[in-house]
Amino acid sequence: LKALDAAISSSSGYRRQSTVLAAIRWLDYAATLDPAGFARWDALRNAYFEKLDGGIPVAGADYVVKSAGIDMVYLPKGEFIKGAMKREYGRDDELPRRYVLIDYDFWIGREEMSNSQLRRIVPTFRSAKWSTYMLDMPDQPACSLDWHGACAWCERLNKAERKNIPDGYEYRLPTEAEWEYACRAGTETAFYWGNGFGAAGAEFANSLDKLAAQKLEWKPGPDMAPSDGYIVSAPCGSFKPNAFGLKDMSGNVW
Repeated sequence: LKALDAAISSSSGYRRQSTVLAAIRWLDYAATLDPAGFARWDALRNAYFEKLDGGIPVAGADYVVKSAGIDMVYLPKGEFIKGAMKREYGRDDELPRRYVLIDYDFWIGREEMSNSQLRRIVPTFRSAKWSTYMLDMPDQPACSLDWHGACAWCERLNKAERKNIPDGYEYRLPTEAEWEYACRAGTETAFYWGNGFGAAGAEFANSLDKLAAQKLEWKPGPDMAPSDGYIVSAPCGSFKPNAFGLKDMSGNVW
């Protein structure tokens, strides 16, 4: 935190905002290690949130949403081939393959939403346990939330950020085409790192790997990674990004 404080003091704009988010993430991690001291870590987190400037979307630039601490990545307009190729898993649900034009710029979160981010807007939110595994740590991705609940959360965020949103802009869920454009990031392979999963996939995504299958007593499948380091969900942003700088576009929460 001392090192991050020095970087915060010597920077400005998006670089400063993203460094503040890094400090908040460390405090989330500290809270998971010291549940008895949660109130102390939460007070420190709130102090760092006060260091965030009111991020406003400006064409060509990334920014941070202050209310929930969301790192927003700017994506330029473009086109891509939507749908699955031959021999690709899930192909029947992803046809026909076709060119899709995204004729507008937009922003999307760099990572999936964490439990702590949702709780900034809805303090009572909790992700339910799965079997005996905890999924509600501050830095784990939010789950146990359906489409309607996610849309309602976006509306609350719009109200919280109204003074920072230009006319005609809003926070909402991405369309299917927007999501696939963001996920593929200019690639045409089955995954944004290649056509196979295996050990390479474990560098980019948290999935059911051989070690997890063994611990959960599930049958291992083909092309599984040996281990990605996690039995259930990993902290948001734990893996390598795609070419747009987006993390965890595949895996982690089903």
